[in-house]
Amino acid sequence: MKETVLKKHIREIKVRMVYTIMSMVLTFMTAWIYSSELIHAIAEPLEKAHDPKGTAQGFHFIFTELTEAFWARTRASMCTALYMGTIIGIYQVWEFIKPGLHKCEKKKYLGPMMLSSATSIISGVIVYCVVLPTICQFFLSFEISKPIQIHLEARIYTYTQMVEKIVVLSQTIFQVPTLIYICIRVGILTHKALIEWRPIFIFFSFLASGLCGPTAILGLGGDIIMQCTIAMPIIILYEIGVYMALAGGVARSARPPQGRGGKKKRQKKSTAGGRGDRRTQQENHR
Repeated sequence: MKETVLKKHIREIKVRMVYTIMSMVLTFMTAWIYSSELIHAIAEPLEKAHDPKGTAQGFHFIFTELTEAFWARTRASMCTALYMGTIIGIYQVWEFIKPGLHKCEKKKYLGPMMLSSATSIISGVIVYCVVLPTICQFFLSFEISKPIQIHLEARIYTYTQMVEKIVVLSQTIFQVPTLIYICIRVGILTHKALIEWRPIFIFFSFLASGLCGPTAILGLGGDIIMQCTIAMPIIILYEIGVYMALAGGVARSARPPQGRGGKKKRQKKSTAGGRGDRRTQQENHR
């Protein structure tokens, strides 16, 4: 019996993995068909930062190797497929574990799943609307025209590679509240521990921002402005997690103590019911 149940679970895992992989393949094929429009959408923050008024004839990219433009389109399509596959994968995990949960457990674990999907979408919007334009404006500020002309001739592969790394980094950063929420629900962390570890977390946030920022990834060294730009959202998300922990602790403490009283009432009802059943059995026997 156990082997059959285990086989059913393994078969369901395989089916859901196939669904996720097929959705990623279909997303990749669709993104590849519309790869020109996708590249234009990815390049729009750089184009607007390079020419805010739109007075120039048009912004263009270059590629210095024969296969560079092909791999740029491939990377952009793969990044889109992985982004959509992450959201679909979270949904498939929830659908797999949902039948084995009680109602209270469903409410308990539905929050992290919805929070993870929401943070994935929000991080993509923030990266496209805020982070990319800020990074492009910062690097374009180093263009000069006197005494020597230094202008941007952007390579398409380098730019898509930078966008991909920024998206992956933002996805990882924006999952901090979800991880804190899960650790609180499981009982690994408490709001007191989060408050005590706050200085350590701030230190490692700035350290990771300096080591994993766009300037460090591209081999341009550290930059204090970019480091603060990356570290501040991490610290804000950590503070959101601390607030969630405090709200959860207050909600638990505000609940009335129903454990012992409820158990005693249930025990009294069960004993009274047992006595009544015994009396009826004795009368029937007589």
